[in-house]
Amino acid sequence: VRMVKSANEIELLRQVSTRCEQALDAAIASLHVGQAIAEVEIEYRKKIGALGGDTRWLIINQDGLNSGRIERDKVIKIDSVGDYLGYVGDIGRSIVAGTPRDETVGRNQANAKALREAYRMIKPGVPFDEVSRLVADVMRQEGYNGFAAPHNVGIDHTAQPNSLANPASRREPLKFAEGTVFTVDVPYLEIGYGSSHVEDMMVCTRNGAVPLSSGDVTLRVIKA
Repeated sequence: VRMVKSANEIELLRQVSTRCEQALDAAIASLHVGQAIAEVEIEYRKKIGALGGDTRWLIINQDGLNSGRIERDKVIKIDSVGDYLGYVGDIGRSIVAGTPRDETVGRNQANAKALREAYRMIKPGVPFDEVSRLVADVMRQEGYNGFAAPHNVGIDHTAQPNSLANPASRREPLKFAEGTVFTVDVPYLEIGYGSSHVEDMMVCTRNGAVPLSSGDVTLRVIKA
C-alpha cells in the first residue's frame, strides 16, 4: 500500500520534487568560495519556504564534513530532502566551485551513465537488488568503485513496506511495482577525494521509469 501511489499522490510527489529541485538550484546558485556551508542550507530553506514547502533535512558535505567553508576546486555533495503537503522530495547533486579534477568529472559521468542504465532496466517486477548490482557493475566498468541504494519515497523519505534496519525479515525481495515512486541514491565518499552524489525522483510505470524531477545530474561548476 505504501509503495504503490495513487494518481493524486504521484502528482503531489511531482510537485514536491519540483519545489525541492528549485530550492536546491537556488542554494547552488548562491554557492561561492569562502561561504559558510551552513549558509547554503539557509538559502535552500528560504527558497523552499517561499514555495510553500519545508525542509526535512539538507546534507552538504565537503571532504565528508557538514561544516566549514566552501573551498576552491573541491567537490561538494548536496542531498536535499524537502516536504510539501506531507510528501517528500529527494534530490542530490554534485558541485565544484572552481575547476573540477579529472576524477571528479569522470566519476560524475560514470554515475550519470550508471543511472541511465538503471532507469532503462526498471519496470514492474524488477527487484531493487538487481538495480544495485547493475549500478555497481557499470561503475566498475568505468573504472570506479560505486554502489546504489534504491528506495521508495512518499510520506516518508524511505517509504518501505518493511524495516530497512532488518532486511532479513523480508519474506521476498523488494520489487518495483507500477506506481512505485523512488530514487536511486548514488553517493560516494572517500578520504582524499571528498563527497559526491546524484539522485532524482522517479515513478515506475508499466512502460518503465519516468522522471518526476529534471534528471539533470550534470556536475555543477561554479565560477570562482
